Amino acid sequence: MPALPHTLGSRRTGSDYIQIDPKSDIPLRRQLVNQFIVQIAAGRLEPGEALPSVRQMERLKKIHRHTVSRAYGELVAQGWLTRTRGSVLRVNAFEKPPNSVHDLNSVVDLSIRLAQEHGYTAEQLHQCLRARLERNRPDHLLIVSTDAGLSTIMKTELQEHVMCRIRQCSPEDLSEQSRRSSRAMIVWIAGATPTFGPLVPEDALCHSIRICDPTEHIDRIRKLRTPSVIAVVSVSKLFLERALGMISPLLGTSHSLNEYLLPPGGKLALDGADLVFCDSVAMPKTKAREIHRYRLVSPESIEHIKCAIGPASAKKRGSPGAE
Repeated sequence: MPALPHTLGSRRTGSDYIQIDPKSDIPLRRQLVNQFIVQIAAGRLEPGEALPSVRQMERLKKIHRHTVSRAYGELVAQGWLTRTRGSVLRVNAFEKPPNSVHDLNSVVDLSIRLAQEHGYTAEQLHQCLRARLERNRPDHLLIVSTDAGLSTIMKTELQEHVMCRIRQCSPEDLSEQSRRSSRAMIVWIAGATPTFGPLVPEDALCHSIRICDPTEHIDRIRKLRTPSVIAVVSVSKLFLERALGMISPLLGTSHSLNEYLLPPGGKLALDGADLVFCDSVAMPKTKAREIHRYRLVSPESIEHIKCAIGPASAKKRGSPGAE
């Protein structure tokens, strides 16, 4: 079912991105949950953005309100949505809220005034501040995820852009690891902050990774003109679940969809598939007639991390492993 039309020039709403296939083997509630998660994690739905009410979604997508209500309830429980005054559902914020800009300006003003009172010049203050900031830069990344395969995909993609050490961590070890690694930048997939945030020190440097916009892959499927066999290959169960939630409503009665969970060290030949999507780990281990890399980490998150760790640890374009 194609997305509902919207007025030219008007802003798209949460329901515009959601496509439902009542004939799919994937339950309607799971289709709703997975698609909202992908759209939020990709940044299409911004923090604080209001979602359609249960009755609005029921009317727009022809889904029973109890199904919509259960899907919304699951998204709230997982931390993707939050209920505000009047029971309005809004997209949750993933980052720790920054201190007020006025508070930061006050700190800077006070530092300048104290430096001047003690006879230091603006240039001396600037050099001291730069040196201190360089010493406090993170010297490695700590990836945390409930899904080991997803963590491996993030590590693989980040290694293409940074030269610093990258470690993986389970949620069970996060509290201890974050306290022992004071110079780590802790990263997790967008939406995990309510779960992982309370486990790390207040002053820990954290980043919620936004995922890539799936529009490119959706468009490839829509351009198929003949009945086709589509496959998704990944080392992550969670990656497969989210990808299938986006792709399955596009199939209609013409196309079929297969999923493959690639085990460690495994390889796969899909001669019978017409269109194959692979994560960054499975890509070099899979052979098919037409194969596309389904990137996970968005360019915006990559740039954010590169800036945080500094130019010395960021790979330059053209260096080994960089694109």
